[in-house]
Amino acid sequence: MSDVTAQELASDEDALRLRRAQDVRSGLRPYERCRNCRKKIPETKRRDARYCSYRCGYRYRNWDGLRAEVERAIRLAACAGRTCPECRATYDAHRVDQVYCSQACGRRSRWRERYRQQPRYNAQLRLDPTSCEGCGESFRPFRANHKFCSRLCRRRAWELRTNAKHKKRAAYQAQRRPRGRSCVVCGASIDHRRTDAKVCSKACRHKVQWQQQLERRRRQT
Repeated sequence: MSDVTAQELASDEDALRLRRAQDVRSGLRPYERCRNCRKKIPETKRRDARYCSYRCGYRYRNWDGLRAEVERAIRLAACAGRTCPECRATYDAHRVDQVYCSQACGRRSRWRERYRQQPRYNAQLRLDPTSCEGCGESFRPFRANHKFCSRLCRRRAWELRTNAKHKKRAAYQAQRRPRGRSCVVCGASIDHRRTDAKVCSKACRHKVQWQQQLERRRRQT
């Protein structure tokens, strides 16, 4: 029964196609209305035209892709007006599974989740707030020997300790430096850190070295 029905339908389609071809040859229009929008086809179109415009033809031939685009537009319209859980801003999603308004908010949220999984985050919840030794502001430490609230405060404290150490060392060397010494070559006063310095400059040291070389040569001769 199904084979007979299929044959009948094929014969009907062939007859319809033949009749339309005959209409085109005779100057009649086989399609009076557009197959997509069902509007009347303009007289300016050719006689075997099936669509009123190129757009209707494209939509009718590519209905599967257009239907997917329409469904996607409907889904995105339903996703409009979402609230970002990171910055609390309202945005229109570009995807159905979009959670954050931007990549920066997504990275910030993922970093916070990784930070909360670290052991020091749990220790930070257990310790009581303390004051920073650099700026004096209150902060919550994440270890028992945590002294500064930020890297900037720790850097400033290190610079203060280093400057104080250098000043103390310079004062000690100034006290330890002997006074009233004179150069063995030119007789000028020596202002040098070394306690065993005998010359005041490189020129005088070179003169002393040259004299020592001359004395060695005389001894050898």
